[in-house]
Amino acid sequence: MAALGTIDLELEAEEYEFRADEGDHTPTDAEKALLIDFGAGLMHAVHDAIRPLLASTPAAPNSDLATALARQMVWSRETFGPAPRTKGTVAHIKKELKEIEADPTDLVEWIDVLILALDGYWRHGGKPQDLPRMLKEKQLRNSRRRWPDWRKVAEDQAIEHTRDGEGDALAAA
Repeated sequence: MAALGTIDLELEAEEYEFRADEGDHTPTDAEKALLIDFGAGLMHAVHDAIRPLLASTPAAPNSDLATALARQMVWSRETFGPAPRTKGTVAHIKKELKEIEADPTDLVEWIDVLILALDGYWRHGGKPQDLPRMLKEKQLRNSRRRWPDWRKVAEDQAIEHTRDGEGDALAAA
């Protein structure tokens, strides 16, 4: 699948030669157009044939979250390609966070951040079937950490867990 997403049909048509013998057999503009149309049609046919395989998550637990991520992965891969897109995803998250700062009650903007975070998760190796477990484990880890009294931290400041003796507290948990 990754190879299909990286084919440059115009470049392939430009470099294509109809015969392998000596001489210039570069296609005409009309032949290039036909090659591009044929290649695009072929890529779509192959992609349509494997789409059910991309969408399926046989090892996924019965989880709405895992299913939502599996659907998001298929759509995102089709729309934005298979690359990690780390910098672009982080830049987009920063843009969405500015929109949240402008209107914190706009819940759709919060969902945008979640979707982008999930996109980063799968693009860097996360699997839908692992997401519910990993989320639960991280929540458990956070609940076992020591946190400062929230009443002593200004609302516009981040509240981070205390780092002193963190390794000992987590190992004992």
